[in-house]
Amino acid sequence: MFDSRRRSFKDIARTVIALGRRIPTLKAVVNDSEYAILSPDKISQEAVKSAIQTHVDETLANIPLHLFNTYDGKLYSHAELRDAFQASTQYDALLLLTTSQQILQHTGYIREIVRSYFEYAMLSHRWEGAEPLYADIQVQSNIYHMTNPSGITKLQNFCHVARARGFRWAWSDTCCIDKTSSAELQKSIASMFAWYRHSGLTIVYLADVSNSSPRALEQSLWFQRGWTLQELLAPRIIQFYLANWQPVVEHHYNHKAVDAVVDILVSATGIDKESLINFVPGVHQARLRISWAANRRTKEVEDVAYSLMGIFDLHLPVIYGEKEAAFGRLLTEIIGRSDDITLLDWVGRASSFNSCLPAHPDGFKIPALIPARTRDELTRLDENTARAYYERARAIFTKTRPTGPSYTHGKLSLSCIAYKVKTLKAHYDPRLNTPPYRFDIYADGLEPLCICTADRLEEIDEHIFSPHTYSLARVCDDETFGDSDNTHDNARTGLRALAQPFVAMLLRQTRGVGSWRRIPTTTSIITSIQQLQDIQNTPDITILHIS
Repeated sequence: MFDSRRRSFKDIARTVIALGRRIPTLKAVVNDSEYAILSPDKISQEAVKSAIQTHVDETLANIPLHLFNTYDGKLYSHAELRDAFQASTQYDALLLLTTSQQILQHTGYIREIVRSYFEYAMLSHRWEGAEPLYADIQVQSNIYHMTNPSGITKLQNFCHVARARGFRWAWSDTCCIDKTSSAELQKSIASMFAWYRHSGLTIVYLADVSNSSPRALEQSLWFQRGWTLQELLAPRIIQFYLANWQPVVEHHYNHKAVDAVVDILVSATGIDKESLINFVPGVHQARLRISWAANRRTKEVEDVAYSLMGIFDLHLPVIYGEKEAAFGRLLTEIIGRSDDITLLDWVGRASSFNSCLPAHPDGFKIPALIPARTRDELTRLDENTARAYYERARAIFTKTRPTGPSYTHGKLSLSCIAYKVKTLKAHYDPRLNTPPYRFDIYADGLEPLCICTADRLEEIDEHIFSPHTYSLARVCDDETFGDSDNTHDNARTGLRALAQPFVAMLLRQTRGVGSWRRIPTTTSIITSIQQLQDIQNTPDITILHIS
């Protein structure tokens, strides 16, 4: 068998010994330069091959669809990767070691050998000029023999570095995805975060950085690219390289473990250390996580959303051509899973997907600062007045319990307290067209306020009939207004919440009762009740449908 594979017994024995030293479960079958069969219950080689193949298939299911061999410079598909493994000394070593049913039952060593063989490095970089594409690699199969396009040098250097770091396999987004295949493109985008997470090493190439000074590193355009956010957060082990392919710091295998590097990353991204080092994907802290992408840009509008899917552990259909609707779909999915109404606190331009959502993550750039009431009127109320306020709060939250946001048929449905706007007065000369426009707003029971918006709104006066209806809406949820089974506790929580300032949305009624559109503003709308007695006139919670 070994002669037919052109493999010497010495090579296989050397592999067995090396694997035994690396993998604890093999120590029982490897003793220095000898191997031993521990059990007489022989097993057929076909059964061993089947067990090995199961682990190979499981491993291939979680790695990129194509990988470069850093030794021969060729791009391998999954089928070719499987063949390469079966031609390896590692495969022969497994066949040699697995001689009994007893050994086969302990499959940890098979899994570890297979995983180790397919371990790969990932490249993170900025696209620059003419990058080598998948089609280019098909024409000239060996990248080390290629001289064009100009970006081939970067790919070659990346593979050289990966090989020097002990990796047989390597991946780059420029040429390891067949973008002519919609199925492959969909799977690659959906799997990108997981591929970086499972990589043995992610190599970040900073083409515009020539020295390791903190200032030079922080100013790299790599931090402004949309896709590099997940390429920073997903990997467990990462190394940064300068334009000349020298590491940013020497003698450290994982730059996420170097305090000086992490401090630079915190300064450049605004992301906390714990998230940079031990990021856990999911829909929690959604508003904060989206704000990390506020200053990042992508070539394709849709990639704003697609580059964030892995961060939230979500999988959405990839539909190039839908433009900013992709980000809208992402937000509705996050809201639907988390009931996180803080995602409705944004400023700037509204999405064409739904007016209640922002068009881009930069809408979350500046968090709203909601001042808490410092006055202690609630504690100084006489017993009868306090009981009256309490009963009103209990009536509000008992009659209609807030429900989580939902999105159906193009409308976002929200549990709200809607304060009717009585007067909306413009500060601008109607004959001029110079946004943003300023408006004074007077709503029932709320403090007067001034807003700025790019929309030219129709003025209304409470003493003059107007076909236009506006409301300042306060979105309600259980967290704010109490989620206890005890209605008394909820009423007390609700009473305190009603007395506090809150972020409101300005809505304009459209066709049909209960159908609204949100008016985007350049700053958050923060308001509060004028006086405590206005609690008595607080409207009931209602479901508003916003398109």
